[in-house]
Order: sequence, then structure tokens, then C-alpha cells
Amino acid sequence: MSEPPLAFIYDRHASPRARAVLDLRLEGCRNWALAQGWEIAGRWVDLGDDALSDAHRPRFDELVTLMRGIPGGRARICLVHHWDRLTRYGDRFAYQRRVAGAGGSTATTFGEGDRVAGVLLGQEAW
Repeated sequence: MSEPPLAFIYDRHASPRARAVLDLRLEGCRNWALAQGWEIAGRWVDLGDDALSDAHRPRFDELVTLMRGIPGGRARICLVHHWDRLTRYGDRFAYQRRVAGAGGSTATTFGEGDRVAGVLLGQEAW
């Protein structure tokens, strides 16, 4: 039996207030991953100005670096609550390409994703 996919939960949150909203999104991602039978690799959150920037996302960078370092062919998924958690105004596909370049794919808790949409970005299906 093969190992379950690894879920790398990501979010960005600019406001120091409304932390409860961030916590709800993260819990939703956790629940989604577990319902899919995925193992959770961890969670990464860019906060404040980093959350608003498309040029400086240190936590996203860490996620991609760690994802790239996973040996073997185990599926790796960057899981976000909604596509806006990657970027609202920037190039979402640039983030998805970075994940694909690290050997992973991207999915949302709404059942959307690289593999679901057929945009496999050079990866095999889960």
C-alpha cells in the first residue's frame, strides 16, 4: 500500500484582528485533509505585510522548499481554503507553478485543484 499524500496547509492573513477567521480556515483545511485520508505535513501562514505581498512570502517559500526536499514519489499537496489564500490580485498560477516545480500540486477545500481541473502541471494524478 502506498503512503497517503502529504498536505502542506497554507494561508495568508494580513489583519492582526480577526484571528478567529484565520483559525477557522486552518481548521477547515485540517478537516478536509483528514477527510481525504491525507497526512498533514504542517501549516504555514504569512502574516501582516508578507500576506499582502506577492514579492515576499517567507512562509510560502519555506513550504515550497520543504516540499521539494521530500524524497521519493509521494504525492505532495499545497492545501488552501480558497484560491484567494494564495493571492487575491496577483498571478495565482505563478504560485501553483512554484508548487508544481517542487513536485507538488495545489488544492482547495472546495474540491478544486490542479489535478481536479486537469491542469496536472506535469505531475501524475493522486
